[in-house]
Amino acid sequence: MKKFLAVAIVSILFVSTAFTAIIENIKPVNAKFPAIITKEEMGKAIQEGSEKQGWILEENGDSAYIATLNYEQYVVVVDIPYDNTGYSINYKSSENLNYSATSQMINMGYNRWVAIFDQSIRLAVRKYIVEAKKKK
Repeated sequence: MKKFLAVAIVSILFVSTAFTAIIENIKPVNAKFPAIITKEEMGKAIQEGSEKQGWILEENGDSAYIATLNYEQYVVVVDIPYDNTGYSINYKSSENLNYSATSQMINMGYNRWVAIFDQSIRLAVRKYIVEAKKKK
């Protein structure tokens, strides 16, 4: 019986952590661009990237957004501060993603969704950079 109980506990711990990962915020250093576009264009690029990926944006001051993704039973909320040279995407809250504040662990879907969101924003930013270079 004790052996069965030990195996059951180990199995539960494995299953509960098998689909989690450490939160990977997108830091400004990972999203730096040449300072040839305006802060407004960076904001527009974030808007375009969010629309393509289904994130809902809400302005949070002059140079930041709060973005929300509703996917099936999951909800993800991130902060996106930005300026004319870059942005960051930082975890704010979530629902049904088994987030642990102490270990900074969360369902692996979070990092995947944020990485796709980041790539969508980067593509939009590149478009503005190309346009700005053409004007010069």
